[in-house]
Amino acid sequence: MSNMKNENIDRYFMLLKKLLIALLFPMLLYSGNGQDKKVLTLDECISLGLEKNKTLKISKSKVYAADEKLSEVNASMLPSLKMTGSYTRLSEVEKFRMPGDTSGFSLFPVVLNNYQFKLSLQQPLFAGMRLSSNSDMMEYNYLASLEDQKKDEVQLIYDIKNAFWSHFNALQLVNTVNENIGQVEGHLKDIESFYKLNLATDNDVLKVKVQLSNLKLLRIDAENSVSITKMTLNNFIGMPTMQNTAIPDNVEEGSTELPPIETLIIKAYDNRPELKGMDYRIKSGESGVSMAKAGWYPQVNLAANYYYSRPNQRIMPTRDEFRSTWDIGLNFSFDIWNWMTTSHQVEQAKASLEQSRFSAELIKDGVNLDVSQSYLLLVKAKEKIGYARENLEQAKENHRITNEKFKAGMTLNSELVDAESSLLIANINYISSIVEYRIAIAKLDKSIGQK
Repeated sequence: MSNMKNENIDRYFMLLKKLLIALLFPMLLYSGNGQDKKVLTLDECISLGLEKNKTLKISKSKVYAADEKLSEVNASMLPSLKMTGSYTRLSEVEKFRMPGDTSGFSLFPVVLNNYQFKLSLQQPLFAGMRLSSNSDMMEYNYLASLEDQKKDEVQLIYDIKNAFWSHFNALQLVNTVNENIGQVEGHLKDIESFYKLNLATDNDVLKVKVQLSNLKLLRIDAENSVSITKMTLNNFIGMPTMQNTAIPDNVEEGSTELPPIETLIIKAYDNRPELKGMDYRIKSGESGVSMAKAGWYPQVNLAANYYYSRPNQRIMPTRDEFRSTWDIGLNFSFDIWNWMTTSHQVEQAKASLEQSRFSAELIKDGVNLDVSQSYLLLVKAKEKIGYARENLEQAKENHRITNEKFKAGMTLNSELVDAESSLLIANINYISSIVEYRIAIAKLDKSIGQK
């Protein structure tokens, strides 16, 4: 009986322990999340993104690969030194003797174990400009990859700004809805008091309750939007997706003086990495044409060899010992007829060069359109802020006056409901206009190639 009692006590404590862990673990988890919370400004988000974003790391890796490829091609123009070695075991054969010779002397003694070490030096002297053209082509490709990296950086900065302001907009929407919910809850208390005094109808109370329910549904969507935009921002800045990241909750309207659109287009032509990259690719294509034409010219190489062999075949009579010899000379090769292969290669290179030139023109047209659209969007967004601010001030005043009249019994319940709805919409439009303006600035910066 005593053992059963002890077992029951142990089970009770184990159950209590599990219950406490179950209750405390969420609290500890919540506390840990709170400690990990980071408040980041826009500039800090951009710095983190440029440091940690995986897409940008891929771009940097491509630049590194292009640089190494350039070094590899340049190395082909320098002397190369190569060492080889071999060992061969020969089968035994009958020794060669002169007819009638009985002295036992062998003119060509057989050495069964053969060792050979060879050191070769080779230096290209003339390759029809193939090597220099290939080096130029790889250098231009490297420079183009640098511009591709800059393009990815500009795009990433825009994506971070867009995600940042979208997250800010979602946060402000939640705050605005919560503020409006507080106003409507106060309205509901007032209308319920009027109802108890027979100064309001069931329909008046129901209308306010419906309004409150709609606001709570809107808050759910707004809070979900906060989570989604936060995860998007974390993804761009290289943070864990579920990181409890926070951003400042206030922002000034801001004002930017816009230069003429023609000035912005010229600036974009000078700054856009896509255009600079295509310029380098065109130059790379020109070098490719020169490299293809190298097939029409002879190739001359300097070659030198040092041999350390046992036996050394150049030394007679053959001896079973290590001896060294060397040679030096010129190698010459020239394709007399190859069924117009070189001509076909040149035409292919010219066609690729023409494609690059047309691509550059297309990109230039796209830049022109991008800058024009971004400019007009920014002008429109700037105008909207003024109207949204004026509308918000009017909505606030209208709500204040209507609320005072309602409490004094001088206006209908429906008018206060309309005033609250108008104030909510005005608040949302005002915040959205500021966010739209900030995103429009970011888009214009991207369109002119400015970080």
